[in-house]
Amino acid sequence: FEHKGGCFDTSTGLFTAPVDGLYRFGYSVRKRGGNFADFWTYIQKNGSPLNGTNNSPGRVYVASSTSGPESVFASQDFILDLSVGDTVGVIIATVHGLDAQISNGYNSFHGYYIGRGNGSFGSYSY
Repeated sequence: FEHKGGCFDTSTGLFTAPVDGLYRFGYSVRKRGGNFADFWTYIQKNGSPLNGTNNSPGRVYVASSTSGPESVFASQDFILDLSVGDTVGVIIATVHGLDAQISNGYNSFHGYYIGRGNGSFGSYSY
């Protein structure tokens, strides 16, 4: 675990932009083994899914493997044009209130400042 700059709040899991500009972020999650539901992960900006929830860029599905419900990994990288005070995090959503859980280890969230943006870049996931 490395945290520099004081912009990531470990109690909320949210990054807060200290300056306007382009930022690159990424995350990885591990689905908890056992009979837990599959789930979606979404990039959230200022508390809402960045591009909506229907087959949007930045949405990643984490499902059990075909051989059983063991742990499965998923990851995503993305670039955002943020303003001072914007928050960024990851939302985990399941269907119909089923019990989906991530592992208590092997998960990560990282990011760094790229440079000045122009406010019109929006977002890009890859």
